Amino acid sequence: MDTSFYSLYGFLEIYLKDYWSIYSMDDNWVQELERISTLSQNALKEFALDIPVTILYVNRNNELKQKVHDKMTLHNTDNKTFATKEVLLKKMCQYKKFGENSKYVCKELMLFHVPIEPEQIVHLANGAFEPKRFFHTFPVTDSIEIEPSIFVFHQINQLYFLFQEVVALKSCLKKENKDGLTKRVRLLIKRQTRRKETV
Repeated sequence: MDTSFYSLYGFLEIYLKDYWSIYSMDDNWVQELERISTLSQNALKEFALDIPVTILYVNRNNELKQKVHDKMTLHNTDNKTFATKEVLLKKMCQYKKFGENSKYVCKELMLFHVPIEPEQIVHLANGAFEPKRFFHTFPVTDSIEIEPSIFVFHQINQLYFLFQEVVALKSCLKKENKDGLTKRVRLLIKRQTRRKETV
């Protein structure tokens, strides 16, 4: 009997146990490979369940300081898929960051999305790929509709949060007074009165 086979099997069983326990139970990757191999027959547009997210932190000198990757679950209703504004705001709050004298504020949302028709895949394969036409910006306060796309683009489609560093303003009212006295602020507002004219 060949003992090298058993020693290799023992190695795999001991050292790759965690790897196999994670991936042997999940055969989605096999199904995905089968779908890719038959792409020419089943290239239909589908709604994605989630979308990859990248959070970009840009400092005051417009230098990229940090990148964070995440995933966001999409909301499906009436044959439409959305990244809802509530979920977007939750992500913005989750990833906002404060420095010593600054903070990072979400200035822009950008979506890279490839919603091409199945017939156009051949053109992409022949080098007619223009990334600019798949890039869109959105206001921070709106929900974003994610159109259906061919399943091979679901992991390429990406939502970007751009956080820009801004100087944190300090309040003159929050200064601690060494005397223990409190500060008072008076606002003098001139009241305007109207007189009724009698005829």
